Amino acid sequence: PAAAVPVTGSVCCEAHPGGCRAQITVVNARGQRVAHTYTDAGRYRLSLPPGHHTVVVSAPEHSPRAEPVTVGAPQRHIRLDICL
Repeated sequence: PAAAVPVTGSVCCEAHPGGCRAQITVVNARGQRVAHTYTDAGRYRLSLPPGHHTVVVSAPEHSPRAEPVTVGAPQRHIRLDICL
């Protein structure tokens, strides 16, 4: 199987421009959870296998936000910043 690709980024909002505390869950095209983490000072890092995924960010006092991300085998790194 193809190697996982690191995905990093930050989560911010108007009240916390320096970074929000948030939970991040990633599901694949079949709806299966493939990764889960929490932000640290508004930043996160996880590894995803190649394919189409949805990154779901949830934080207290915010509506969840979903962002699509496609991981391709030749990629070495993906940066995905999300504002709530």
